[in-house]
Amino acid sequence: MNTCIRYQSALFRSLTRYLGVGTVATLVHQLLFFLGLSLDQPWWGSVCGACLGALLSFWLNRRYCFTHRDGKALQPLRFVCVALLHNGLNALAMWLLLDCLAIHPLLAQALTTASLAVLGFFIHRHWTYHHADLAPATFGR
Repeated sequence: MNTCIRYQSALFRSLTRYLGVGTVATLVHQLLFFLGLSLDQPWWGSVCGACLGALLSFWLNRRYCFTHRDGKALQPLRFVCVALLHNGLNALAMWLLLDCLAIHPLLAQALTTASLAVLGFFIHRHWTYHHADLAPATFGR
C-alpha cells in the first residue's frame, strides 16, 4: 500500500475516533450548558461543561485515539495547556457572541464548539499526544 494512502487512512481513522470522543465530551459539555441555560447562567454552564468535557476527552483520546507508546509522562501537562487555551477561547468566544454580538445562546454555543473542535484535533494530533517526552541529557558517560 502506498505510504500516502496509509497516512490518509490513519489520519481518517484518527479523525473518526477523535470526533467520536469529541461527541461524548461535547454531550457532557452541552448537558452542563443547558443546565446553566435553565438557571439563566449560559456562560457558567458553558465554561463548567467545557472543563468536565476536557477531562473526559483527555482520558478517552489517550485511550482510543492517539495511542503512542512513548512520551506519555508529559501528555497530561500538554493536554492541560491545550485545555486551558481551549477553555479560554471558549469563554472569550461565548462572551463575544453573547454579550457583544447578542447572538442567541444556542447558535453561539454551536459556532464556538464547531470552531474549537477543528482547532483541537490538530493541536492534539501534532503536539499533545505526538511528541515523545524530553529526557534529561547525560554528560560524560
